[in-house]
Amino acid sequence: MFNNISKQHISHLSELVTTLMGLYFPEARWGDLERGIVSSARELGFADIEAFSKWLRSTPLTKNHVEMGAEDITQKTTQKILEAITNKPAITKKELAAVIGITEDGVKYHKPDLEKKVF
Repeated sequence: MFNNISKQHISHLSELVTTLMGLYFPEARWGDLERGIVSSARELGFADIEAFSKWLRSTPLTKNHVEMGAEDITQKTTQKILEAITNKPAITKKELAAVIGITEDGVKYHKPDLEKKVF
């Protein structure tokens, strides 16, 4: 069952995602992280977040797992970046990072996805 994830649990998942995937989620973006975690758990056939979390902590992840998880977790961010660029085409990377609530490196991370969607 996928109920809301407790603040403590999402904090641990945030740290885990940072360690395993190199993706940083500050507390202000935990909602995006939660949606991505739930999506990944369902896609992999888990019935609840606890079982999925336990699996994440104990199983060596393949490149495919990391890519799938990163895609689930970051789709919403890419959409937010596209919306910000649409609203202000001359927006800088620094401004984008501030508006979206990610680092400038986070904006760079999304560049390949943005290029696919724009071109």
